[in-house]
Amino acid sequence: MRWPLLLLASATAAVAEPLISGGGFESPLVRERTPASAGGTPLKGPGNRDWIEFTVKPGTGAGFTAGLANGFARTGKQSLYASFDHFDGFSAGCTLISNLIPIQAGAKYRAFIWGRSHPDQPLTLDQRAPFLKFMAEFFLRDGIANTGDVEIRLHPIPDNRVRLGKRPPLFNSSQWNEFAVDLDAPADAAFVRITWKIELGREPGMTNGIFHLDDAGLTGPRPPAETAPAETPEKNP
Repeated sequence: MRWPLLLLASATAAVAEPLISGGGFESPLVRERTPASAGGTPLKGPGNRDWIEFTVKPGTGAGFTAGLANGFARTGKQSLYASFDHFDGFSAGCTLISNLIPIQAGAKYRAFIWGRSHPDQPLTLDQRAPFLKFMAEFFLRDGIANTGDVEIRLHPIPDNRVRLGKRPPLFNSSQWNEFAVDLDAPADAAFVRITWKIELGREPGMTNGIFHLDDAGLTGPRPPAETAPAETPEKNP
């Protein structure tokens, strides 16, 4: 007579739940497009525990900034932005890294983020393209040792020219579109760390446009009991 209850409990434990709460970039509040150097960083949000690092690499030359923007968002009022202002240098980009997120060993997860070029200054196919890079690292219960393979995905912004015959550009200036990655947690994993990057390599050329990211998230089952990782060192914004 208890079996139906056990089955229900098992199904409930496997329900996908949102595991990142600060992926909308609504904090700290900024009044305009604000670079990280002027306080436009999600690390400044009060009580924020989702993100542990946001770094901006200006590259060679001038014309690249990244931070938080107000007034252009998929939901809410704010988003993360990267601006290439007639940038003809190399190796510019920004990196957003999550704290260690408790997960259930062997379970399936879905990481995602939404992107869109700004209509007033879109990134177009006829110029040198930056990339959106995703990385997921899995950790054992000590929160230090890695386990399993590092999952890495790359996607050009606005898109790969080779694939455009089959569909419109994924990242365009007319609507927000989602970039998602399905993950299988290793059998001994206890935590995952998510990294999102916008980066420009060393290819010659010029890049001019503003790209926004919003509503970053991770969904999947929570572990049976939340496990606190080893103390994570503080990182400077």
